[in-house]
Amino acid sequence: MDYKLLALTTPTLVQSENDGPNYNDRLSTGGPGLILAIQIKAQFTGAVTRIKIFTGEKRGRTRISLWEEDQGKPHRELSAGEWDMEFANCWQGPDLSKPVRMKKGETYFIVWEPIAGAQQTTDLPQENFGHNYFAKAPFLDPGWYGPLSSRELHYKYRLFGACEDNPNYQS
Repeated sequence: MDYKLLALTTPTLVQSENDGPNYNDRLSTGGPGLILAIQIKAQFTGAVTRIKIFTGEKRGRTRISLWEEDQGKPHRELSAGEWDMEFANCWQGPDLSKPVRMKKGETYFIVWEPIAGAQQTTDLPQENFGHNYFAKAPFLDPGWYGPLSSRELHYKYRLFGACEDNPNYQS
């Protein structure tokens, strides 16, 4: 990659959506082998080093990753991280195995492999439709199923890293 992070010991919040205190406690997620891909558009140019989502209600090892897009669907994993999910509903997530360079205006996917019955990472229902998302599971046809969208699924996520206008970033 054509960039480096300079002594970035505490990543900065570089992008978030629906990151207020509300969450839809009526929804849970997961299932045998279910994988969710949440479509996002980069609102900055820079590097992502950590992803957090709002979840809980189950304990165990889970995985999240950042993927590039091709023809509107998740295409290739760019970096991933795992963490031991807490039972409490709260912001949780790992550092990525390597920084991912994102470019403002480009489409990416946050891909989460939830524990069955975990708190769905969504805000309260709203009038407008939420994020497009895709699903992959053993009980679906091979490949990604979607795009899907719903008034109930306004995904909550936070991306941490460094923006190009941050003094800790240099390309």
